[in-house]
Amino acid sequence: MPVTHQFVSAVADGTTLTEVRSTHWNAEHWSTLTNSTKAFPEILQRSTKIGPTSNSSAVVVWSSYLVPARALGTDRILHCTLWGQITLGSSVTNGIRLEVAYNTSRWADLALNNLVVQTITPWRMETWVYHPTGTSGILAVAGQFIQSSGTAPAFGLGDISQAQAGRTANEGIFGSSNISSGFTVTTGVASSFVIRANWQVANTSLSVTKLGGFIELL
Repeated sequence: MPVTHQFVSAVADGTTLTEVRSTHWNAEHWSTLTNSTKAFPEILQRSTKIGPTSNSSAVVVWSSYLVPARALGTDRILHCTLWGQITLGSSVTNGIRLEVAYNTSRWADLALNNLVVQTITPWRMETWVYHPTGTSGILAVAGQFIQSSGTAPAFGLGDISQAQAGRTANEGIFGSSNISSGFTVTTGVASSFVIRANWQVANTSLSVTKLGGFIELL
C-alpha cells in the first residue's frame, strides 16, 4: 500500500511556494529509485506453526487472509510464502492435497509421497495473485511447490547435490485456469485468499507441518 504520514493535516495550504504545504505532508511518498508511490512492499500477515497433521484426512487451513477491496489495484501482486516439513514413517503411497482459493478454488492437486522411509523432508510453497491483463477486477494465480528428497546432506536437511530426479520428492509449477486471461472478481468488496492442505488418506506414520509463512503486497 502507499506510504503516508499517520497524521493528516487539515490546515489549508499557504500561498508561499517555497514552504511545505499540507498537501505535501498528506501526499503519498515516492521512491527515489522508481519515482513511484508503488515501490514499497507491505507485509500483510505473518503466520507460525500449524500441525503436525497426522492420522487425519481433515482439511487444514495453512494460510488465510481477507484482501481489502481494491488493494490490488491494476498492477499490485499478492505474494504468499509458506514452508514446513513432512515426515514419512513408512513407504506407503499417500498424497497431500493442496488447494489455493481466491473467493473460490482456483487450483488443487495431490503431492504424492511413495518414497522410502524418511525422517524429515523440508518443503516450500510460493503463491502469487496477479493481474494478467493489467485490468482491475481480472486476476490469476500462479505458484510453485517443492518438497526435498530424504537424501541426507552434509549437514541439516535437504540435499541439493543429487540429480534432479533424486533431489526432490515433489516439485512443480501451478496456476489457475487461463493464467494469461485470468478470472473475474468484484473490485468493490474484500476477497478471501486461502491455502488448504489435507492427507489423501489418514495414516499414523505420515505427518505434515507448516512451520511458518507470510503474505506480502508488492
